[in-house]
Amino acid sequence: MGVQSTASKGVCKQNDWFKADNKTDGSLGTNLQRCASLSRSTFMHRNDILSQVMLAERRDPSHEYYVAILNDRASQGPVLVVSSQGGMNIEEVAAKDPDAIITTPIDFEKGLSKSTALELAQKLGIKGKASQDEAAGIFIQLYKIFKDKDATQIEINPMAETVDGHVLWYVCFPPGL
Repeated sequence: MGVQSTASKGVCKQNDWFKADNKTDGSLGTNLQRCASLSRSTFMHRNDILSQVMLAERRDPSHEYYVAILNDRASQGPVLVVSSQGGMNIEEVAAKDPDAIITTPIDFEKGLSKSTALELAQKLGIKGKASQDEAAGIFIQLYKIFKDKDATQIEINPMAETVDGHVLWYVCFPPGL
């Protein structure tokens, strides 16, 4: 397939380890441009110097999901927001198909229970018990990170079910990074 590159975002997909290693040689020290949505209408642009490169096994997604934990003004506590329409702008999903978004309150002290996390994985349509367990574990771990870092919002977009039946978080960040 060759190189699929979105170099300004810092992502280069490569099917061959040797070619991937060669591709990184010219990348170190270059500008990496990132843009993160801070709210519906605010964007932050940042230029960083690329100082490290991570090589990872390529895992092809069969389906992408959106996952976020944020402080909800209405309930005055954290909520888990999930959608089976990941890999896209969640505000667009909310405008076009609000029923595609599931919002679940989380008890701040107790966190997210395994049974609630599994129920959400099933509602999202994640197939197979092992994959549902992986997704539930991700939801629970994401809340732990949210609480431990005293975050106001943290999201995974996309979280993906791979063609071999695993669930992985592809991109996770608090807005503004």
